[in-house]
Amino acid sequence: MNDLETLTSMWKSQESKVNESLRLNREALREIKILKAKSSLRSYTGLNIFVLTIGIAMVNVGAFFAYNNAETIYLLLSGVVFSLWSLMICFSAVAQLKRIVELDFGKPVTEVQSNLRKIQLSALYYFKLSLMIAPFYLAFMLMFAKLFFNIDLVLIGSEAWLNSQFVFSGVMAFVAIGLYKLLAEKNADKPIVRFIMQGCGSQTCEAAEELNQLGQFENAGN
Repeated sequence: MNDLETLTSMWKSQESKVNESLRLNREALREIKILKAKSSLRSYTGLNIFVLTIGIAMVNVGAFFAYNNAETIYLLLSGVVFSLWSLMICFSAVAQLKRIVELDFGKPVTEVQSNLRKIQLSALYYFKLSLMIAPFYLAFMLMFAKLFFNIDLVLIGSEAWLNSQFVFSGVMAFVAIGLYKLLAEKNADKPIVRFIMQGCGSQTCEAAEELNQLGQFENAGN
């Protein structure tokens, strides 16, 4: 009887040690996966800070150009279009930074994954929204030609050239609409969309994958 009690006591002791070891392993794995997820997001945070900085500079350049060319309507509009597009980029960078800062890795894995998914989808939304500037590429051409070379393309360009630019703008509008539809939320996980989004929110996919592996491990242990 004493031998049985001794064996039972030893078994419980070993079982307790095994459970404690498993608990420590889970905690260690959780910390590693969270660190990897944070590392994946760190580069995306840096990218948004860089984009915000450049965007602010672009807004000022566009506004300065529009102000200095206010007497020429098409140059004025070119500067305004450039400023508004740059402002939109700034807003998207600020929105993404806000979401990243508010992300709490201390919450349950499923909730963090859901928040990462929201960041990914918002990155997709802002990215495809920025593509809608494509039909207005002529405004960029007019602005940069005047800004860097002091050349007014409308004055030196032939009527045929101007007409061709308007036609090309129409083509670019169809391309932009096509890409806008392709980059729909339902296609967010498709390889072609992930390829297009490389470096522009794809880091959230990497972070989510780390947490997905952690979630699978925790579910297996329960």
